[in-house]
Amino acid sequence: MRKIFVGLFSVILLQSARAGEGACPSFAVPQDVVDCVLKNHPDILRVQAEVSNLDAFSTFAGQRPNPEVSGEVLSNSSPDEAALASEMTYLHTFELGGKRGRRLDRAAAQQKIVLARVQRVQEEVGMSTVLNLFRLRHIQAELHAVEEAQHTFGTIVAQYKSRRQLSPEQQVSLNVFLLAQSDYTLRRSGLVQEQGRLKQFFDLATGLKFNEVLKILPSLKTTWPQLSTTVPPLVGAAFKEAQAEMAFAQAELHIADSVASPDLKLGPMAGLESGRGQNNKSLGGALSIDLPLYQKNQGARALAKTDVYRAEVNLNLRERELAAEWGTWATAFADAVSSLAKMPSIEQMEKKHQGMEDLFERGLVQSALVIEAHRQMTDYTESFNAQELRAIEALWSIYRLEGRALQEKI
Repeated sequence: MRKIFVGLFSVILLQSARAGEGACPSFAVPQDVVDCVLKNHPDILRVQAEVSNLDAFSTFAGQRPNPEVSGEVLSNSSPDEAALASEMTYLHTFELGGKRGRRLDRAAAQQKIVLARVQRVQEEVGMSTVLNLFRLRHIQAELHAVEEAQHTFGTIVAQYKSRRQLSPEQQVSLNVFLLAQSDYTLRRSGLVQEQGRLKQFFDLATGLKFNEVLKILPSLKTTWPQLSTTVPPLVGAAFKEAQAEMAFAQAELHIADSVASPDLKLGPMAGLESGRGQNNKSLGGALSIDLPLYQKNQGARALAKTDVYRAEVNLNLRERELAAEWGTWATAFADAVSSLAKMPSIEQMEKKHQGMEDLFERGLVQSALVIEAHRQMTDYTESFNAQELRAIEALWSIYRLEGRALQEKI
């Protein structure tokens, strides 16, 4: 009975441990969310499955050919010869031309391709997570502006409807406020839908409640890093992939060259003749080698050279493309940061807007100005957020190109 209890208890513990696999602790800072997503996002888990058995490339490439055993047994009908003759040969294959070493070089290149692809996916997911966190904060600010406008318009509409009779001008004002209220209802719906899509992203990638993410959104970025004035070494995943593909093409060419050297098969050989008064034994050696008389693998070598040339062209073009991309993102980053520095913050604009609200409540501002003020405040909030998100996107794109996106913190 005690053994059964212990067994059941062990099963429960094992199931609990499996259920907790990938679960993240509660978040304290925005970087905790990024780290959690980099561990649990489906795209990360899929690509990491390729790395789980990365040594298989080298193991497969390092395999040596198995030895060969061949034998013959002959029965003679002639009375002058032995009744039975048998022969046995054991051959070991010696790979000439460095075939095994070339295969190991190709395996190393394949490993680098996989690792570069893993890094690329991690960088993409990490950047998406950073942008989504900032966008969530932006949505909160935009929802606040929209809901404030809805509340103001709702109050004004209620005031108009409470009057027994409206003048033509007041009737027009009421209709305008109703239209504005409906417009902001649509805006709010769009923001809520966008937030729902981001919620799905974080629910899938973290496994925690969405409210935990909303509590620690990144604050407004007021300080920005200084970028290099010249293009630095761009050693991100995109460049590493092109480099690894180049190494793989060269390894394939070396393998094609090595195949032109035939393998040597060498080993001992034994023979036996018995019957009709004979009992002869013989020992010797056997040798087998292909004669490269018809071809020396020219076709495969020509194709491999073509692949090497293609990989060289791709690598050179990739370097130029990445340098141009870095310059584009650097310019976009500088423009966005410069624009943000010249713009008043949303909090400052909110204070001015609140002053306008006080004037309206005192009857000192026309209704048309109230609608325009709310529209301007909402549009400004969207524009400010879009500019900040553009700067964040440019900065992390630069990090990716330079190969440090996984080391930088949000």
